[in-house]
Amino acid sequence: MLLSNPERSIRQAPSLSHQLVRSHRSRGGQYNLISPLVRESLTALVHQLHQQCDEYDCFAGIALQCNTQSHFAPLLYASDDLGTLALFAQSNGKTIGPALLRTWAQQQGKPAFDAWLRDETHRTYKLAGE
Repeated sequence: MLLSNPERSIRQAPSLSHQLVRSHRSRGGQYNLISPLVRESLTALVHQLHQQCDEYDCFAGIALQCNTQSHFAPLLYASDDLGTLALFAQSNGKTIGPALLRTWAQQQGKPAFDAWLRDETHRTYKLAGE
């Protein structure tokens, strides 16, 4: 399943791909669920599908596959992803260089970064389900 806004943005500005789609050695590409554009697009897509299907008696809801093979898998390991690290820094009002931030997120800041990542991912799933 492709989210049209992030995909269109990547085609128009390939440099955005690191912010919108994460690559993982074992999984290929997956959407960065923390990205505001991805979050908004996923929420809009789910709401649109719900509106189109809700009138049918056989419609029971929408399920997104979120396992490790899915484009919508939770971001469990993102301390190497500069786009996600930048969003983390921005959400905490920090201005710190990418290399130092990466080191911090992989070492002493790992618990805080992992908790933020988990909370933001759950927030995306929750917004899509409302």
